[in-house]
Amino acid sequence: MKKNSAQTSTQDILHSEESLSNIINSPERIKAFFELNQAMNLNKNIEDVFDTFIKTIKDIVELQSYGIYILNEIDNEFDLRINSHLSPEVESSIKNMFEEGIIDWIIEEKNPKMIPNMTPSADECKELKNFFLIIPLIVREKTIGAIIGCANTEVEVLEKEDLDFLFLLSQSAAAILENTVLYENMNKKINELNILTQASREMSTVIGIDNLLSLVLELINKIVSSEYSFISFIDKESDSLIIKASRGLEENSLEEMDIKIGEGVSGWVAKRGEPMLIADYQNDIRFNKFKDIQPFDVKNVLSVPFLGKKDIIGVLTLYNRIGEPQFKNEDFQILTALAGQLGTSIEVVNLYETLSESYKNFIIVLANAIEARDQYTRGHIERVTKFAKSTAEEMGWEEEKIHEIEIGGILHDIGKIGVPDNILNKPGRLTDEEYEIIKTHPVIGSNMLKSMTSFDPAISYILYHHERYDGNGYPFKLKGNDIPLGGRIIAVSDSFDAMTSDRPYRKGMDPKEAISELEKNRGSQFDPDIVDAFIRLYKNGQIEKIIQEGSEYSKN
Repeated sequence: MKKNSAQTSTQDILHSEESLSNIINSPERIKAFFELNQAMNLNKNIEDVFDTFIKTIKDIVELQSYGIYILNEIDNEFDLRINSHLSPEVESSIKNMFEEGIIDWIIEEKNPKMIPNMTPSADECKELKNFFLIIPLIVREKTIGAIIGCANTEVEVLEKEDLDFLFLLSQSAAAILENTVLYENMNKKINELNILTQASREMSTVIGIDNLLSLVLELINKIVSSEYSFISFIDKESDSLIIKASRGLEENSLEEMDIKIGEGVSGWVAKRGEPMLIADYQNDIRFNKFKDIQPFDVKNVLSVPFLGKKDIIGVLTLYNRIGEPQFKNEDFQILTALAGQLGTSIEVVNLYETLSESYKNFIIVLANAIEARDQYTRGHIERVTKFAKSTAEEMGWEEEKIHEIEIGGILHDIGKIGVPDNILNKPGRLTDEEYEIIKTHPVIGSNMLKSMTSFDPAISYILYHHERYDGNGYPFKLKGNDIPLGGRIIAVSDSFDAMTSDRPYRKGMDPKEAISELEKNRGSQFDPDIVDAFIRLYKNGQIEKIIQEGSEYSKN
């Protein structure tokens, strides 16, 4: 309903001093007006501000319960911000009035109004004359919300001067509300921007798809908290979505979720490449046939696709918004932005892993070429690398460092390229002079690679794997923790493999005997903590498994 051009609204009246004096027409009202404004200026807590407002208007109309509704400009809907004793029945009545356009009409008129409650189930108003009081909250002729409450009154129609006074008071409350909402929204946007910036930074440096997906779900939960969330990838062979990471879902629930392309919300998004926001899933008839097979109760859903260079590669889906009645357009925008970053990051991680694998294959070829010169130690590099990697994992190393020790293990003996064949392959024991030449291979290996920055992480493994914990090793006679940790791990792994490997002049030790040697030299030749970790691996069978794999490798 449009306002008649000849009709005079409350906001028009307020522009004249004469009208204001007519509205604030008694000492009581003058006192109430100034006390309310003073209280509002002193107290910035929005709940306390409106409690003061409700107490101030008590002489005009007493609200037994009320709600403060704020206009969400993104969704163009009114959200309940403050609920002061509204029952579910009254909330439902107010919701019906919104849906029927009654409240929109009153807000458009921009005048407070009393209207009959047409819903008998609203218990708070049942014993009264069933009236709702609706007061638009207006700042600079712009509606930002409304006060809606059950009126405790026997009067069916309020006097115009009372309605005008209500409007005047509501303007002060509206100004405080606007400032509070602006401040909260500003902080929320800053927080979202910080998290998106953090997401971009962290997603660009993470190693491994699994780590990337876990990071994304963690970041999303900070902004758009939901009961369940998962990231799924399109599998073209099975024409389905494969869940790669999830939050809130039990393992058995994941097994039950067979998502075909085109079916269900995620399948629909994957097929069409369009995001989807469903505020009321149970009443959305498009997905009726899938509701009974969901492994959990679904109230609302937000699902967005993420793309690679050209095609959709997966879907990011959230179920059941936490902290809000449902997902909103602002959640939609944030998730779409994160999904765009996710698609790009997946491409980068895949490229990194491809290059990393090519790099790894190259150094394996290089190491094998060196190992081929030493006819007595075939398989040594592979076993030492596996021993060292397993030890680092046992000691709780991060994935990035695990990758480094793998490269360091592969390259630890690369300096033997500078050792003459007659010494490297000598069938008998080495002379002192020959042993001194052998001892140069850590420095030779380090010098070979130091000009190539991509090999920097491997240098410490190459250079220090023959240092001893007691300071009697080579090439620098470093002692204890002065020896880089990676070098100490390779030292244990290398020594164990040397003791258990056959030589022309002796048969290799039994692994149990070699373990005894490690224990005997714990704290002298070897780092005690690393020996302890290695022994734990031996006791749980991992060392024997690596030896057997090495034997099979050597036979190929």
